[in-house]
Amino acid sequence: MIFFLFIGQVFSTKVSILGDLDITGSFDCSGLTTETLYSEGTVHTSDTLTVNDITSDEIMVTEITLESINPIDSEIVIDADVLVNAPETETAFIQLHWQAFLHENFEFDAQGWNIQTFDTCNGRDYFLRAYAGESLETKYTLPRNSGVRITASIHLLDNWQGETISLKVDDELVWADTGKSGTFNICGEAFNDAAYALPLDIVLKNKSGEISLSFSSTLQHENASFGIDNLIIYLK
Repeated sequence: MIFFLFIGQVFSTKVSILGDLDITGSFDCSGLTTETLYSEGTVHTSDTLTVNDITSDEIMVTEITLESINPIDSEIVIDADVLVNAPETETAFIQLHWQAFLHENFEFDAQGWNIQTFDTCNGRDYFLRAYAGESLETKYTLPRNSGVRITASIHLLDNWQGETISLKVDDELVWADTGKSGTFNICGEAFNDAAYALPLDIVLKNKSGEISLSFSSTLQHENASFGIDNLIIYLK
């Protein structure tokens, strides 16, 4: 015996599917909640799509809510076109959170750095220090990632007269600043310091394998120096 089921009208209401939903064509809706969604065509919703597992050739949705994201070998691959129609914006993206990979606080430990000169301004918080003609260099080995973020606190101590401090990553200049005589003498000799705890925050494209960092300055006299502290490398 064969049964035929005809649906003449579907009333507007919320549909929740606790099992699998297989679609061979296109599926249009204003809201959908399901555990698993598999589509060989296009899934289009004007409101919210909430699903644990998505497999589709193309997804067009205002908002995507996932229970969890499980990367494979620290890499997330979406083998489909993902179009997020965010209202009143020209672009939209999927944002992953940064995760701290390492933290260098230089409390008498700077393993792998070319210079091991430590100093402190308050007798407690130590930092790595360099003088005219010196650079602070190191190398790290990073896992595969989709982005690198580097933050640090930079000290420009004593008699800076417009000289430049810079950071190179893999011999490429990624950050620079100029030091001028400041208002307060916080640390070092009897000069007003150009900057104390100057924030450094840069984002780079994905770096895999060995990465080199080099902090240097254009200082040519002995009455000034620079230091770095709280260096953190984030990955995502």
